[in-house]
Amino acid sequence: MKLAVSFAAIAATIAYASAAQATDYGVVIHPGVQNVAPGVYAYDAVGEQGGGGYTAVTRNAPRAAPGTPGANGSLEIHGDRSRYVIGSIYEDLLPGSPAPSLGSFNNLAQVDFDWQTGVVGSGQPHAAPAVRIHIMDNGVRSEMIWEQVYNGGASGVAPPAGWQTSGDNSLFYLNVRDHDGAAFTAAHPGYTLDGGDQGVVLLGGSQVNRSIGSWQSLFSANAYVTGFSFGAGSGFGSNFVGYVDNVRLSTLSGDTTIINFEAVPEPATWAMMIGGFGLIGATARRRRGKVVFA
Repeated sequence: MKLAVSFAAIAATIAYASAAQATDYGVVIHPGVQNVAPGVYAYDAVGEQGGGGYTAVTRNAPRAAPGTPGANGSLEIHGDRSRYVIGSIYEDLLPGSPAPSLGSFNNLAQVDFDWQTGVVGSGQPHAAPAVRIHIMDNGVRSEMIWEQVYNGGASGVAPPAGWQTSGDNSLFYLNVRDHDGAAFTAAHPGYTLDGGDQGVVLLGGSQVNRSIGSWQSLFSANAYVTGFSFGAGSGFGSNFVGYVDNVRLSTLSGDTTIINFEAVPEPATWAMMIGGFGLIGATARRRRGKVVFA
């Protein structure tokens, strides 16, 4: 299902002006649809809420970023299914119009974040916010998914109370969503998909949970990130409530961005937003030698 939001074309990726700028950017996300970089939007993906869930930036569980006091918000997530997207879930938003690339997947070193389960879901007692990295690779669309049950949790056991941090050694499973998923298994003998031509990647009949770096060998040099999303999975239960904040994106080239959800805009953040999503894009431009247009 295509999203209702229309993305503008990316005019250019952002090059770093200095080594100091490349070290750390802050990207602040506020309530409502927001343009965080040319052609890159942050929004509650209404068309993806198949179970009636929703997401919004609220004040209900504020979480301060490290070294940044005075936080007044976070991303609030409701079940039964929901998606808050930065960038794009899909490879295109309109027919023949590729989604903006946020950069090379093979340059992405780590995605970690703060999370909290506020209300345990009635469908899955172990449910916690699910975080996804959306990837396109030579026509194959996939997503890498973080779930707490595969990162120290246990099925049927409620997550710990209060704010938690996912950590640097987070494990993700891979879900090949559509467009010639058979090409993935053909290229990697021994792997199968639980849905046949699409679905969760299996090895020896079992789901594989790995770090980002361990997955990258299965992708080509052309693989790129189209977006990140945060939400509740199917079956969480309509009463599920969770929160996410301080999403940290780190690259192998040494750049880091912290995405912070706040209920009220702070002065002088808009310029940082535009620079922030260059963390992967600048490297992608150097590797691919061209700018991807929406």
